[in-house]
Amino acid sequence: MGFNLGGLGDMLGKLQGGAGGTGGLSEMLKKLPLGEILQKLPLDQLLNSEFLQKYTPFKSAAEMLQKFGIGGSDANALQNVPPQELDEKVNANTQFGSMQELLQKGLEFMQQRQGK
Repeated sequence: MGFNLGGLGDMLGKLQGGAGGTGGLSEMLKKLPLGEILQKLPLDQLLNSEFLQKYTPFKSAAEMLQKFGIGGSDANALQNVPPQELDEKVNANTQFGSMQELLQKGLEFMQQRQGK
C-alpha cells in the first residue's frame, strides 16, 4: 500500500522554482506590498550586481537607487516612493516596464543561480 505524493511533490517543486514556473516566491511578489517583499527578500539579494549588470545599466542596487533619486543604499526608501513614480523610473532607465517586472526577473535570476 502506498501514498500518492504527486500533489505534494508538485507543490514543493513550485516552491523551489521548478515545475515550469517560479512558484511560491513568484506569487508572493505579485501579492505583497513592496515593503513586505523587501523584508523577506532583501533588495541586494533580489537585485544583485550580477543580475543588474546583465539586465540594466547599473552595477549595483545602490547605484540604481541613486540614479532614481531615492538614496544611495537604503532599500527601505523605496517604500516612500509612490508605485507609479517608481514604475516610471524603472521604465525610463531599464528594459523593464515596472518595478514588479524588474523584481520578478530578479527572482527568476536568483532562483536559476541557486539551482546550479
